[in-house]
Amino acid sequence: MKLRWRSRRELAEFRDAELRRLLVHAYENVPYYRTLFDRHRLNPRHVRGVIDLDLIPISSKADLRGLPSQKVIAAGHDPARLLTARTSGATGEPFIIRRTWLEDKRNHLFRLRALASMGLHLGDRRVAVGVVRPSDPNNLKRIFRPLRRLGITGAPRLNGLQEPQVVAAELRKLRPDVITGMPGILCRVADYLISSGSQPVHPRLVVVGGEVLTSVMQHRLTTAFQAPVHQTYASHEFPLLG
Repeated sequence: MKLRWRSRRELAEFRDAELRRLLVHAYENVPYYRTLFDRHRLNPRHVRGVIDLDLIPISSKADLRGLPSQKVIAAGHDPARLLTARTSGATGEPFIIRRTWLEDKRNHLFRLRALASMGLHLGDRRVAVGVVRPSDPNNLKRIFRPLRRLGITGAPRLNGLQEPQVVAAELRKLRPDVITGMPGILCRVADYLISSGSQPVHPRLVVVGGEVLTSVMQHRLTTAFQAPVHQTYASHEFPLLG
């Protein structure tokens, strides 16, 4: 949070220092990157910052996909205790991203900070509408206990693949202040609300991500929910980009 008030020069220095720290960590702890850097005769301590990005060899998903976990996981971590996310991405070829429990929860806090900039308030009721998948058994919910004391609660997830009238009924019951989800799924609910003239669902804001939000879709969501619609851009590898 304190970085919000830093100058452009201070932010650039922070960025370059974090890049150097990441490269040294990768070289010293991850066998794949040690081998890669040695093959290209790159000493990560010689990288000054983003000005030297072109010195860093590029790794594709194909390079990493077939490697055993011990080659790509940092020393000191047990693969069985890490959280895993599986994504097909644009290629349709599965890819696995692994995180520690703390990394996963830190990413959640970053997302909450972004939502706060869009208008999320402490104590707001949030509901996520999407494809409900089984949760990772390693994903313990310890972080939510202190968050609840601060008035921040976890968002219940609704299965957006249900009939839109079912999703709408559940939303009315939960009365969310903030609705999040993929625009395509939320548009199914929006179309039902517009066409049926049934009891409305009026959150204070709608936040979408995961696919393209067209101007037509944005208009449908705004009309149905009578709330501003914010778009986010994220990926599993780098959770919230914009």
